[in-house]
Amino acid sequence: MKKNDEKILMALLECGSVSEAAKQANVSKSTIFRRIADKDFRTAWRSARESVVEIATSEMQGAMSKAVKCLIDSLGDKNTANRIRASKILVENSPKGLETFDYAARLEQIEDVLKLRESNE
Repeated sequence: MKKNDEKILMALLECGSVSEAAKQANVSKSTIFRRIADKDFRTAWRSARESVVEIATSEMQGAMSKAVKCLIDSLGDKNTANRIRASKILVENSPKGLETFDYAARLEQIEDVLKLRESNE
């Protein structure tokens, strides 16, 4: 990694465009594009983005039970539209959680089969 890479990485994560990132990191846009063209920099950038997504996902998971409780509480709302909206959200999204677990289990099975095949070759 080069001298300004840490600043550039942070700016790319925080800003909505290369132009904004260049200003924040106090480098030119062409410097950022040159760094993005570098394989090691791209690997570091991808890793940093994945970390940001993992943190955000963890925070959303932490808030999930509060959100579900809010929806369940809304089922008792005096306003019919609010009750219907909460019901619709719960009914539409409950199966999605089960699907996600099912897909994860199936993917794990596929990975196990592939590992077994690789070890037998």
